[in-house]
Amino acid sequence: MTRDERLAYFNELVTPNTRLMDIFDRTVDLCGDNIFIKEYETNNTITWNQMRKSTDLLAKGLIAYGIGKGDHVLIWGKNSIQWVICFLACIKIGAISVLGNTANKEMETEYILKNSDIKMVLMDEGINSVQYAQVMEALCPGCLNRKWNGQEEYPFLRYVVTFHKEGNENGLKLSDLYKKAESISNATLHEQASCVLASDIINIQYTSGTTGDPKGAMWDQRCLLYNLQGISADLEMHMGDKLYTSLPIFHNFGLLGCIVYPIIYGITVVFSTKFNPNEYLRAMQEEKPALVLGVTTMFLAMLACPGFRMYNFSNERLQIALAGSLCPKALLEALRSDFKTDKVIVIYGLTEAAASANTNMSDPLTQQLTSIGRASGSYTFKICDPVTRKVLPRGMEGEIAIKGIAVMRGYYKKPEETARVLDKEGWFYTGDIARMDEEGYVYISGRAKDMINRGGEKIFPKEIENFLLSHPYISDAQIIGVPSQRYGEEVLAYIIKKPGKSLTEEEVKEFIRSHMAIYKTPKYVRFIDKFPCTLSGKVQNAICAARRPLVRLPAATRRSPTATFIKVFR
Repeated sequence: MTRDERLAYFNELVTPNTRLMDIFDRTVDLCGDNIFIKEYETNNTITWNQMRKSTDLLAKGLIAYGIGKGDHVLIWGKNSIQWVICFLACIKIGAISVLGNTANKEMETEYILKNSDIKMVLMDEGINSVQYAQVMEALCPGCLNRKWNGQEEYPFLRYVVTFHKEGNENGLKLSDLYKKAESISNATLHEQASCVLASDIINIQYTSGTTGDPKGAMWDQRCLLYNLQGISADLEMHMGDKLYTSLPIFHNFGLLGCIVYPIIYGITVVFSTKFNPNEYLRAMQEEKPALVLGVTTMFLAMLACPGFRMYNFSNERLQIALAGSLCPKALLEALRSDFKTDKVIVIYGLTEAAASANTNMSDPLTQQLTSIGRASGSYTFKICDPVTRKVLPRGMEGEIAIKGIAVMRGYYKKPEETARVLDKEGWFYTGDIARMDEEGYVYISGRAKDMINRGGEKIFPKEIENFLLSHPYISDAQIIGVPSQRYGEEVLAYIIKKPGKSLTEEEVKEFIRSHMAIYKTPKYVRFIDKFPCTLSGKVQNAICAARRPLVRLPAATRRSPTATFIKVFR
């Protein structure tokens, strides 16, 4: 199909009243016993027919345990078939899935449990050093016992369910929900599913905020579907084609790319639980996917592998879609030459407005290499003054604002935060600074907000600063982002110690590492006596500090990653 034919197919299939599970049922009828998902490490697979059967069964189990439309369910785990079953079962009955970051520890989990009014947790064993059962037991003592019935601190939480084989003997497992599903009839399931509307909030994804508290971006089913309107027309994929990635499916890129997009087009998904550059390259060689998804840092790591030349990428249809941070021109050129494909698409988006722009393989090469493309699908862009929000002429730099059916519906229980970024006309103000040319191509130059983008993980300084101030030996703290060859940006912490107190760099790192997600741990820690302040006594903003560091950093952090990363490859 041509791009116009693919877009016509999407528009015929997806309308503002379309529900994801209606498309899922249609695709199951077409694809039947074809493989829907394959776990690369375990070689476990599930067909489309098996996925529908498992999804319906778990949906009944959720109903049997009192989960219904509008109830909040935390899904917390690495990429797995079980994770996808949990997600689709929630959508089937209108339960709102809240997606937990696999790196979350006690601090982040406690906040989400309270802020999101979680009624049920569906989780696996954990990943790396984070064991979810230990986290939950520390927060809610006794919650892993199936007789536990909540506590005052978490008034909504009723059930903690594990979906890995080595689950707690005394606790609820996914198998318990499957067994209890027998008490729910098909008619009951159909009745509850029929009450779900495309306009219902169906998913909450958390993104940190400049106030320090994470914010839950609310998506309805139209957000899930219409985010793919533009990118699905630009990609040349057909029913039965393979897609490979190790992107975490709790992020919107992984969620849309590994679940929603394949459901629309009947694509087979092969995913890994975590990123390893050699394994990723091996999977590309063995599986011969027509599409691979990743973020900038992943492809940098693959190109830097000593054995890169040993792999054979012979699939003439290979397409690469990447996002997560600004992509250097040199990397795009390397991807095209070393992976032997000119089908590389760069996607721009945020948790609040996911795939809102992308380059297209039919774009002029100059635009592909220097811009983030044009507004995608149903999205509309404007460049405006960051203060007055007045629209600026083409060619002038200003803040990107985005409007469209796929923009989030707001932040859960945060009306004031929502009002700051989402106006009454539906424009979402991103905080990213860019210019737009006469043809609509957008060129990003920086961020108005002080967010740090470490390899696609969004980090907001205030959250870490607030936590550091809880340390008995720390008087004040400032967090900034500094350039990194590998991740685009790394975290640097400036610390003022309390008089007479002794504290080392490693102690600061361990304090954060033991309580917060590992990617929020500063790469660099510098102790100083005072911060530079404005005449009004306020600490100078992080952007100014990052441009003129208070302490001399290692040379690697001072060089432009765009200019130097290519030397690291081989």
